[in-house]
Amino acid sequence: MLDEAACQPREQAAQDLPVPVPVVATIGDKTFHDADIDAEINALPERFQRLRHDYDQHQDQCTTPEQVHARHILVSSREKAEEVIRLLRHGKDFAALAAEYSIDDSNKGRGEDLNWFSRAAMVKPFEKAVFALEKPGDIS
Repeated sequence: MLDEAACQPREQAAQDLPVPVPVVATIGDKTFHDADIDAEINALPERFQRLRHDYDQHQDQCTTPEQVHARHILVSSREKAEEVIRLLRHGKDFAALAAEYSIDDSNKGRGEDLNWFSRAAMVKPFEKAVFALEKPGDIS
């Protein structure tokens, strides 16, 4: 059975509390209230439609050209190239072979990593060879 006298002090204490302001967050000097958040959420479908429309209108500007990520070991002769390829196919470390055999000093500290690049970024014979490879780890 509920004792009404026992509940009275709690009810009075609850009435003395200030009315809470529904603050959700403060970012910098801007305070966001529940109503602000509701307005932002309600505006999302319209924003998404505008973004989709803009993307559809300019899709050709929103694409990245085909790219590859490659490493190379530049050598002075076909014989050296064949030797390096043979060693790579036998499991030798690419970076170690690059340090030993490559005559290109510009990338030696990075294991001859050329990073990502698209067509026309490298000399034509190298581009042709790299873009002809079928899967990561292939050697040419």
